[in-house]
Amino acid sequence: MTDAAPAGDAARGPADFSDSAVYGAAPERTALAWQRTGLSVVIGCFMVFVASFRTQTIVIGIAAGVLGLAVAALSVFAFPVNAYLRGHRVDSWPLLIIAGASVVAIGILGTAAGVLTLFR
Repeated sequence: MTDAAPAGDAARGPADFSDSAVYGAAPERTALAWQRTGLSVVIGCFMVFVASFRTQTIVIGIAAGVLGLAVAALSVFAFPVNAYLRGHRVDSWPLLIIAGASVVAIGILGTAAGVLTLFR
């Protein structure tokens, strides 16, 4: 019966605890998750935009369109995908706050469009 050699044992060599060995494809998964989040926010804005124009609440539709374009622009130009793909640590709190605020804003716009449609 043989015992497994502990990590870093001279027989097996030093243990590899580099970021790529420990986390594997985590940077790619994180970048893809942020891209999916941005895409879903843009699609939600487009849905509120279309529904608002069909119910003739045009101001809310324009606000939803502007929010969707802003999130799309941030996703394309401000999101540090290359940093994630290179394995660098990137602070995700600003992205989380922007995504959360965008989802809340879509909810408020959709609710306002529904309430305005009911009371017209």
